[in-house]
Formats: sequence, structure tokens, C-alpha cells
Amino acid sequence: MALVKCKECAKEISSEAEACPNCGRKKPKPTSGLTWVIAGIFGFAIISTMMNSGKTDEEKAARLAAMTPEQRATEAKDKADSEDLSSARYACKEFVKRTLNDPDAAQFDETSTYDSKREGGDLFHVQVKVRAKNGFNALRYITVDCKTIHANDKWLPVSVKELT
Repeated sequence: MALVKCKECAKEISSEAEACPNCGRKKPKPTSGLTWVIAGIFGFAIISTMMNSGKTDEEKAARLAAMTPEQRATEAKDKADSEDLSSARYACKEFVKRTLNDPDAAQFDETSTYDSKREGGDLFHVQVKVRAKNGFNALRYITVDCKTIHANDKWLPVSVKELT
């Protein structure tokens, strides 16, 4: 039997004591084998994810290096168009939200599922899908046709109307 310091009050107590006679702090229970197995699985998952994320960056760099300048330009344009469409979808969702009777109760579909297209230049056409309350507090699933324009780093509504 050895004397050890209590981790709570720093008084010397017996190593075989179940609790500190001074402060009452109980002896910590040893970690179970199941806990160690679960911790090992999580650790392995984190390490493998980190290792795989580096590979995707290398693969992207290799694919980019193998492209011709025309292919790189096309990919950059496609990426910019995709980002513009995503921004237009979000802007239209916000415009629609402003027109609703109870915007806080609205349940919008994922913006990535909205039908959307560029109609030319900076004009975008998006169909927003939402479950919203009408003037009688009835919940309806509606599609709203939204046209928006991107001008001077701002999204401006051109038209917002409900489809029947």
C-alpha cells in the first residue's frame, strides 16, 4: 500500500482507498476495452480521411496539368457559370422569402434542386420550390418563377411570380 496525492485536494491517501477521506473524490474507473476499440476505429477513420484528402488534391493537379489551355479555359468558365447559377438560386430564394405571408415558417427545398438557367448575359431564370402558409394559414407547396439580374456585384429581382 503506497501513499498517493488526491487529484482534488492534494492530500496524501492510500492507493487502495475507494475515495479520499478528506474531500470524498472517488477513484477513477479504468477505461474499458470497448472504449479503446471505439476510439481506435475513430482514430483510424480520421487518419484515412486525411490521407485520402491529399490524394484528391494530387489527382486534381495531375488532371489539370494534362489539360490543354482550351480545356482549362472551358473548365474555368463552367466553374464560374456554376457559381453564378448557385448565387442566382440563393438570391431568388431570398426574394421569394420576402414575398411570403410567414417567411419564418417557410420550408424551402434544397437550392441545388431548383430549375435554373442563364438567359443571357447577367439575367438568370430560377424556379424556387417552397412549402409556405397562405393568407388563411394553410400550408401549400408552391413553385415561384423568379428572374434576377447580377449587376454591380448585387443581385436584383426582375420578376417574382407564383406559378399555378
